[in-house]
Amino acid sequence: MKITSAVITFITAATAVWGATLKSREHQGANQTSRAGTRAHAGKRAAAATCAGSSSGFHPPGQPSCVCNFAGACDPSTNAHTPAAAADLTNLVGIAPQKIDALAYGTKNVGTVCEDGVVATLYDCNARTSLYAATVIGSATGAGVRKDCWKTTTDVKLIKHQNVLPTHDDYQDSSKHIYCFENAGKEFEWDGVTTCTTKSPTKMPIHKGHLIAARYGKAHGNMDATFTYTNAVPQVGGFNSGKWRTHEAKVSKLAADCQKNAPAGINIKVYIVVGVVPSTFLGKPRFFGAAGFGGFQGFSKLHGKTTLEYRISFPEIMWTAACCVHSDGTVHEKLAFWRRNWPDRSDPVSLSSSALPMFMDMQTEIKSTWGKAFVIPTVFPGKAGCD
Repeated sequence: MKITSAVITFITAATAVWGATLKSREHQGANQTSRAGTRAHAGKRAAAATCAGSSSGFHPPGQPSCVCNFAGACDPSTNAHTPAAAADLTNLVGIAPQKIDALAYGTKNVGTVCEDGVVATLYDCNARTSLYAATVIGSATGAGVRKDCWKTTTDVKLIKHQNVLPTHDDYQDSSKHIYCFENAGKEFEWDGVTTCTTKSPTKMPIHKGHLIAARYGKAHGNMDATFTYTNAVPQVGGFNSGKWRTHEAKVSKLAADCQKNAPAGINIKVYIVVGVVPSTFLGKPRFFGAAGFGGFQGFSKLHGKTTLEYRISFPEIMWTAACCVHSDGTVHEKLAFWRRNWPDRSDPVSLSSSALPMFMDMQTEIKSTWGKAFVIPTVFPGKAGCD
């Protein structure tokens, strides 16, 4: 199988350092289809690397462009770049989502990634997770067979520093994790106060949760591109396969309804952005990895010690915003939804009419639960009426 190509543009200052450089693996360019990975190099650490280098971001040379995944970047009837997009094809300032980089972990160390022209992400190297992923679909369905073959990006810069990427090993035996996290040599329940005991833990299977869902990739024309680790976050299994999947289907229905309601001769584009609010932003960090969950990033002191790690910032909240635009440029159907990424099955997914009321709802929840100020992002700055 062909490995997904990606190009990443790092937009940190020249002095920014890739933080917390943990596990360095060999041969990570190969597809990860087996759950029996080797840990021979798990204890090795790579040298720090700066993020001063620059490539082509959302418009990689010789590769499909991710530019048109963003509302306002391409003419909906001709697919030609708009003047605003052409002025900055690398980062799409003024078109790509705004203010989401404020969620980055530590010193801002984020970059734009294009996976086969299908999935565009803002990737946080310190947190080892994407803060958002974006795509566009022209219908509710598409061709292709789901293969579930997860793979790493092959960006020439990241190949040398794969310690900043999530890997197959991070999700090894992830269905067996319990709802406890390690901190200060002990294990606590999620409240950070109650000590976990052999009687208290709740089993919490974790999935490689898609940001851009496989069904969206299928409708785009390349489902395989969604099975890239830059498009995955650790998601509670019951949430992923239950209420979240049900609401992903609502986006497909939005696309079907938008096309059905369009006048004759009018085509549609449904722009989709899916993002997270990492636990690291909320002041109660949780990291996920082969060791399970930890309140710090690094090797476990209780489980496997120098071989098992907590590497990926765990997303406390997941959200989706979608907007349908007709080929005459008019905005039509919209929706947005969010939910906490936790195993409380009674917790509903909050559905909104568009991105702005969704973020206002999230803002209230974040303030009341975590006491943090959450600045409302603009998801579709390039298309008036979508937010």
